Amino acid sequence: MSTFEPDDDKAQSWRVRAWNDDAVEQRFLKEDLIAIGGPEMPDVSVWPGDESILRTLRTALPERPERAFPVFVRYWRCFRIDMRPGDVVVVPMRRSRAAVGVIVGDYRFQADEDDPYLRHRRQVRWTAEIDRSVLDDRLRKVVNAPGTLARLPSGTRPIVSVEA
Repeated sequence: MSTFEPDDDKAQSWRVRAWNDDAVEQRFLKEDLIAIGGPEMPDVSVWPGDESILRTLRTALPERPERAFPVFVRYWRCFRIDMRPGDVVVVPMRRSRAAVGVIVGDYRFQADEDDPYLRHRRQVRWTAEIDRSVLDDRLRKVVNAPGTLARLPSGTRPIVSVEA
């Protein structure tokens, strides 16, 4: 393995969860993707704006507490707008492991995907699978924290390696 640094100094790092689901983790790795969402959200290839996302979520998820909706809107905005090809992504997996990769594709809606949790996606080039214990404390806290998506602290970058 050799170290890989994204070309862009402005590349950000993200954590995206596979919902602690072995099948979703395996699809992420096998199909070189990350995904968020569920059946409540239509295609957002054309960003409808935060207010439209908020209305969609409130309608689809009436059982959720009001304080959750701004968080969900932020997830969608980050996944659709803020993430960019060249950014690093970490996916915490079961058994204290994490997959690390580089985002290589823009947002894409896969309408024919049977699993609604995998319809909103981005392509990733997976570069490493690591034990989360190798991450520095500040980074590990964010990677291990609850929530679907988070921007990793600036100035931190997970180990990103590729076959030599």
